[in-house]
Amino acid sequence: MTDLFRKAKSLYSSTANSFGTGESETITPASIAGLPTDTEFVLTFDRTVAGKLERIRGTISGSNFAIASGGRGEDETSDQAHTSPTVEYIPNAADTNDLVDGLLAEHTQAGVHTAASTTTAGKVELATTAETTTGTDAARAVTPDGLHDMTSLSGAVWMLDEDDMATDSATKVPSQQSVKAHVASGTVTMTNKRITKRITTIVSHATPTINTDNCDAVTITAQAEAITSMTTNLSGTPTNFQTLIIRIKDNATARAITWGASFEAKGVALPTTTVISKVLTVGFIYDTVSAKWGCVASMQEA
Repeated sequence: MTDLFRKAKSLYSSTANSFGTGESETITPASIAGLPTDTEFVLTFDRTVAGKLERIRGTISGSNFAIASGGRGEDETSDQAHTSPTVEYIPNAADTNDLVDGLLAEHTQAGVHTAASTTTAGKVELATTAETTTGTDAARAVTPDGLHDMTSLSGAVWMLDEDDMATDSATKVPSQQSVKAHVASGTVTMTNKRITKRITTIVSHATPTINTDNCDAVTITAQAEAITSMTTNLSGTPTNFQTLIIRIKDNATARAITWGASFEAKGVALPTTTVISKVLTVGFIYDTVSAKWGCVASMQEA
């Protein structure tokens, strides 16, 4: 296939071996210095010999100039034999015309990208019509606005809607719904992960406000009065075996603690007072049978 976008070489001039007509001939320039090796280009032979001017399109292959298919007699010159010809790179009309033809493949004469194209490998397709979701893949088209405004990716081969993530694909994206479902209800094994506890901080209160839906640990500092009830402002919908740690420190005066109906001893007695300026740490596990937080640990700072 002819390269419509061809490179060039300024001030190139050399000589070549003698060769005859036809594309099967081998052309070996005395020098190929600076000639492009990644595209076709057109060289001019025997420009200074009357009646012998020929332009040949080809590529560099090793030290040879390999003639491209249909490359003899380019740009209205003729295929003919040459004896030790001078070979030059001279820009010509064919080079310019091929470059323009290449640009016009997806642009208008005014330089504007064409609005539509047939399905061709390597082309970005723009459509003049709204999104078309029926028919074969080759017949479907999406406008830029249509892509922006799409409300469904149903049937997209690069997306998976799996609540269990069973495919475990390394190349496809999940839907938002499947991610949410998997995180909310899926069973996930976590390895080498740290769970940072949610903490509620309270500075002295007679009836501390604790929502167990929002915290795993509570720290009460500088307690300046008796805690008359840990139940009054307790809220949340705990699950069976959910844990809760409460840490209390007074303000250099021992303070009484009344836990209330939501707490019970579960092997360890509920502490009833702080010790002056010492941290008291109490651990609970929720029991859905008794619907109470059971005290399983109580440690007083030494």
